[in-house]
Amino acid sequence: MSVKSVLFLHGFNSHPRTFKALVTQEACRELAHPPEFSAPVLSSSPMQALAQAEAALRALTPPTLVIGSSLGGFLALCLAERHPLSAIVLLNPALDPLRFVQSHMGERFDNPVTGEQIEITPAMQQELHALSLKPPRHPERIMALLGGRDEVIDHRHTRQWLANCTLMDCPDDDHALLSYPEYVARVLAYGGLNVASAAAV
Repeated sequence: MSVKSVLFLHGFNSHPRTFKALVTQEACRELAHPPEFSAPVLSSSPMQALAQAEAALRALTPPTLVIGSSLGGFLALCLAERHPLSAIVLLNPALDPLRFVQSHMGERFDNPVTGEQIEITPAMQQELHALSLKPPRHPERIMALLGGRDEVIDHRHTRQWLANCTLMDCPDDDHALLSYPEYVARVLAYGGLNVASAAAV
């Protein structure tokens, strides 16, 4: 069954107007029957970001394909523990963001779109402790794109954690997944969207 909507969740220190979100939105627009599309601005607070993701999900017509990039992948799996999602695609997902927060405590990052400065705080660490993931209950509903040269996340750990899911290799790509336009049709097709019809229109 084809999904009726697509929810894109961006990563830490990212934004809906960055590369992968825009590529996904444009690919949806080009379909013969475009789905609803949502890419909310997510807070740097993990708890707030999850609440914002849940609100965006509730506003969409189900069934929904949830696409999560980096920390957005973590949030997508958090949603899957709370809602019966039809399909999930993870783009270099950060499945252990607590490790990143602990190793960068006190550091500040400038958002490339808004210019906002985000600081890694103990509050983020506490929130991520409360949001620790469990193994996926429905691995058959999950696909992940993994960059073989990801410099941020150890894709070997990701492979182990998602061993029963569908994994797609991007062997020459890093965390940014600049080859994503080559894969976006397969990402949408994973949600049952008739990508082939777009070329015929």
